[in-house]
Amino acid sequence: MSQSKLSHVALAQPSDIAALEPLFQALYAHETPNAAAPDDATCARHIKRLLDEETPHDLIIAWGTDGRSLGLVAVARVTSISDPRPDNWTQIDLKELFVLPEARGQNIGRALMEWVQAYANRTGACRIDWHVKSDNADGIRFYERFGAKVVHGRLSMRKML
Repeated sequence: MSQSKLSHVALAQPSDIAALEPLFQALYAHETPNAAAPDDATCARHIKRLLDEETPHDLIIAWGTDGRSLGLVAVARVTSISDPRPDNWTQIDLKELFVLPEARGQNIGRALMEWVQAYANRTGACRIDWHVKSDNADGIRFYERFGAKVVHGRLSMRKML
């Protein structure tokens, strides 16, 4: 597979499900390397649900010059629960940022983060929050280049049901 260069970054549309499938398959393999990959129909249903207007997420795709999807970011605009000041009501949760392994090192992640920053500015957000694995030194350095800081004293918690 030849390397595609970045063409543009755009909000995903319902017609982009097939283009998103390789990204979600690769993301699943990255996050759960020992699990069997979900079948195409399951993956497509999941993407369709994420694209539904009822979900809080927006999916953004980095498109290659060859028309393939090379990366994605998922964001949600949320209202602060704890801060009653109007200037701090709107916040952005960055749920996921993923670039296909073969497309890394081509500034695709940077283009996706720049899209998120512009979106935050357009929507009047006061901050962007996201999780990164504590042992992901490359990811932490990447995010720090955008002015992000590690929030000391905060842990990510999870309870599986």
